[in-house]
Amino acid sequence: MCRTEELATLLVLALCGLIVLMLSSSPRVLELQHLGYRHMAPHPALRAWVQGYWAIEQTHIPPGGFVERTYPDGGTSLCFRFPSGANEPAVTALLTQSLQRGTLASRSALFGVRFLPGGAFRLLGLPPAPPGTPPLDHSELGLPELSSLHAQLAEAQPERRATLVDQWLLERAAKLDLRPGLIQHLWPRLVESGDLAQLYEQAGLSRRSFERRFHQEVGLSPGQLRQLLRLRRARYLIKRAPTQPLVEVAYASGYFDQAHFIRHFRALVEETPGQYRERQLQRLRKGELVLA
Repeated sequence: MCRTEELATLLVLALCGLIVLMLSSSPRVLELQHLGYRHMAPHPALRAWVQGYWAIEQTHIPPGGFVERTYPDGGTSLCFRFPSGANEPAVTALLTQSLQRGTLASRSALFGVRFLPGGAFRLLGLPPAPPGTPPLDHSELGLPELSSLHAQLAEAQPERRATLVDQWLLERAAKLDLRPGLIQHLWPRLVESGDLAQLYEQAGLSRRSFERRFHQEVGLSPGQLRQLLRLRRARYLIKRAPTQPLVEVAYASGYFDQAHFIRHFRALVEETPGQYRERQLQRLRKGELVLA
């Protein structure tokens, strides 16, 4: 398999983090159990930047492999593969904010870090990449210590890997004297804020100053991230309750105009809300999506 094809198989991995922020809702939506997915929480001191850690260990791959989609939500991912062959990058980062498709077609053991919006930029200096950017391997990231970290993780027991990455990220945060700033406290409110002027007022900044600071810390504008977060919520609500009227999904996701909801959904998800719902129903029937 060529390097491009190997990188494409990693696109599925970022999807593992997309459901974590909503898992406390009821009923819960469990995804990727067919891939042997596990989730681990980060150290409390890292929660302003790290959504969580995940692991996949899949020994049974069907003839066609597992085809998955990665949806943009403002977050980014760092992935470690064990073992990595000659044509397989040991460490990759998925930084783009656009829909990606990939196939997991070979037996794999993987461990990853899912960063919240701005997290990889603040901790690692990795800004979001333009749409269409492929996954980057460790030689392209400007972080030489990733090679030794990968070696440590490869030798460690799977249950120890989260602790090792915690230590690495905590050391980086201490070296940078990094503390959660104003934007880290405010960006989760974007979905509920009907008028962004409310956030400017809370921040005590003008619109121009707020947007400049926001982009410096997150790599996206407030409006761009709000749209990504609203569509992530819409996708979750459709999966959680496939029979719920789509107009209710739109309203619950912060849209007051069904036409805008459909247009934004189709632009980023590349299918209509109705088509997306039908595909989730098919996943339910296959057991790839579980409501618990």
